[in-house]
Amino acid sequence: MRDASQARGGLILASLMLVACGAAHPEPSAGARAKAKPSVTAPEVSEKTVCEADVHKALRVAAGTPPPVDATGPVAEVIIEGLDGKEEQLRATMGSQAGERLNPSKVAADIETLWATGRFEDISVEVRTTERGTILAFVLAPRPTTGKLFFRGIEQLPKHQVDAAIQLQPGDPFDPQQLSYTVARLKETYGAAGYRFATVEAHQLRTDALHLCLVVNEGTKVTIDQWTFEGAKLVDEEQLRALMDSRDGTVNVSGGVYRPKVWGDDALRIQAMYYDNGFITAKITAPELDVSPDKRKVTVTIRIDEGVVYRVGKISFSGDALVAGQRYASSVTTKSGDVFSRAKVMEDLARIREFHEKTGSWTPQFEVVPVTQIDSDKSLVHIDFELR
Repeated sequence: MRDASQARGGLILASLMLVACGAAHPEPSAGARAKAKPSVTAPEVSEKTVCEADVHKALRVAAGTPPPVDATGPVAEVIIEGLDGKEEQLRATMGSQAGERLNPSKVAADIETLWATGRFEDISVEVRTTERGTILAFVLAPRPTTGKLFFRGIEQLPKHQVDAAIQLQPGDPFDPQQLSYTVARLKETYGAAGYRFATVEAHQLRTDALHLCLVVNEGTKVTIDQWTFEGAKLVDEEQLRALMDSRDGTVNVSGGVYRPKVWGDDALRIQAMYYDNGFITAKITAPELDVSPDKRKVTVTIRIDEGVVYRVGKISFSGDALVAGQRYASSVTTKSGDVFSRAKVMEDLARIREFHEKTGSWTPQFEVVPVTQIDSDKSLVHIDFELR
């Protein structure tokens, strides 16, 4: 037995339980299978009862041993139970058929098909040996309806941000994937607001529907105490900060909150700046975060290995799309000895395309590819503009 979180991201709640009965016995009647359960008093549905109920847990997946195929013989009938007579449409999509020998692979595929409908929280399979022959029964447990939604502990997030994170709708079939997504979105939203250690726990109370309460422990807001670039020597640190999006001084600066997604975009801009200034081997490491013991402050360190400045070596032109008798050198601005700039090379590609348009030799299939060769010993980049 293994957790559903280890099978398709924790979302497959079907259990395959193939049970073979050795001796023939009468097939139980529908009335016997639907034997009435003792009546119980439904618990009160309130914020208190739901939020203090059990924590929501995914079902487990149980894999049974398929019955001996030789012992079962052809399947006399394939039945679906649990849908109150609404099974015909599903039956048409299934591979297991009466008159065929039991095929465990088809049974597994049928479970996948039934699960993909999103209508069931549990699917079990029973192989019943009866006087009429082998009965293959798919026993379905429909998903409950999503009931009331409660929230406890949310104080620092505005209502519109909470609403944007909620994927569950009362009255819809309960979808555990939507619950997982809602919990993840809430934690992400808290993190973006600086509450890096916020936790979200889902509690459930099941009556005629599945009622949920998201219990939040916001924790403390974590702000940046210091943001440091280490290793930036040939490029001024202020030049690096100018490329960062601080969201008006609220993000990724001292006193603001750390937003990893915003820094991801900043890092790309800083890397491009280095490339455009000849630092083609520059490396920017992932941020190192040092959180204070009281979890209120964080120091962010960015380590940069600038490397050396590379210059342009030889410039050449090749390819089967070259125009005979024409000089390309006058079309490009990159010259030997210049500091290598990726942005400048890209501009030259556009100029070469424009040159071909003016000479009438351009076609929709035409392309220019800058093929570079790095000479690490001399810190040179040789460029061949290959025209195809």
